[in-house]
Amino acid sequence: MNQPFAINDDGSVSILGSQMIASGVGIALPDDWEQKQQEKADLLERRLQRIESALGFDATDAQHKAIADEVKKRAEADFALFGPPGR
Repeated sequence: MNQPFAINDDGSVSILGSQMIASGVGIALPDDWEQKQQEKADLLERRLQRIESALGFDATDAQHKAIADEVKKRAEADFALFGPPGR
């Protein structure tokens, strides 16, 4: 299945100009369809970036390491208190 969207090297989403969706009788999309779809894709990308930022997905490597270290420390503390998982 051909997709009218592409992911660019910088992570942005583009609508491929060569993709035309038409019915069997030759009815094509309006001329400004591509521009409107690109605007929608940009809006969705900005929304996704805000959601990722709120969830911490844009964290730096140092922040990811700090989170992983904290999770490991808590798991070790739980293991010391309660023993191995599944008991």
